[in-house]
Amino acid sequence: MAIIYQSGQPGKIDYAPMNKDYSAAQLEELGRAMEQAQQAELRAAQAQAIARDLAIAAEWALHDGLLGAKAQVIAQYGPDAHALPLLGLRRKSERRRPVRRAAGATT
Repeated sequence: MAIIYQSGQPGKIDYAPMNKDYSAAQLEELGRAMEQAQQAELRAAQAQAIARDLAIAAEWALHDGLLGAKAQVIAQYGPDAHALPLLGLRRKSERRRPVRRAAGATT
């Protein structure tokens, strides 16, 4: 920490502060502590990214499983089964049928 640069050559200076909290050894220790904290922060961010990716993959797996279960219920019981509203689906007989318009009613 107590290095100065003169004409491109590093050299040591005679640094002896009155307060030992600001000594070169103390500043070097603070620098090492800062680097360790930054490394811990980086590792935590990487762990969070991995956990987020795992959570997203689990959510997609659940979503795909639910879609598959709905398809299986339709395949097993049919498109007009009474079990479909339990899954949040609409029975085929409850869907609105298209209404034909009269041929001469164009404006």
